[in-house]
Amino acid sequence: MKILSPRNAVLAALALMPLAACSSSPPLPPVVVAPAPMLPQQDSMFLNSAATANANVIAASQLAVKNGSPRIRRFATQMITDHQAAGQKLMALAQAKMVTPPTTPDDAHTQMLTAMQAVKGHAFDKGYMDSQVADHKALVAMFQTEAQTGTDPEVKAFATENLPTMQQHLTMARRLDPKR
Repeated sequence: MKILSPRNAVLAALALMPLAACSSSPPLPPVVVAPAPMLPQQDSMFLNSAATANANVIAASQLAVKNGSPRIRRFATQMITDHQAAGQKLMALAQAKMVTPPTTPDDAHTQMLTAMQAVKGHAFDKGYMDSQVADHKALVAMFQTEAQTGTDPEVKAFATENLPTMQQHLTMARRLDPKR
């Protein structure tokens, strides 16, 4: 039998230490990961629809800041400010609920924005304000429904908290609508 040098004996002992530790301790229990709670469909659909509508309003308002009359630009700036703030809260809530909502306008609004890029003056103001009245009517209805019948407490609270702002936007849009 060969005798190890003191250096090699220490190295051999160090190499065997992890094995000794494993053999003397009981095996760890398997890690059980609870599945993520599923958000009810109504609440998930609300988050997705609200995010799309928010993107629609912001995109149209950004165009209005460039092409609208001074009073329309003021309204559009307010829409951008308010909807960006609501959008940040919405996205944080959606992320917490493991929902990935859209961040861009829907196809219909994208086409409308493309067409409106060539329009100027009163025709632009009218088209933009018509879209804002329609969009905010839909937003008010959507937020009212979620606030009244939503099942997730946090999503319902978001809708309830933001409903007055959507109602205020609708009132403002109706007042500025040139067809009045």
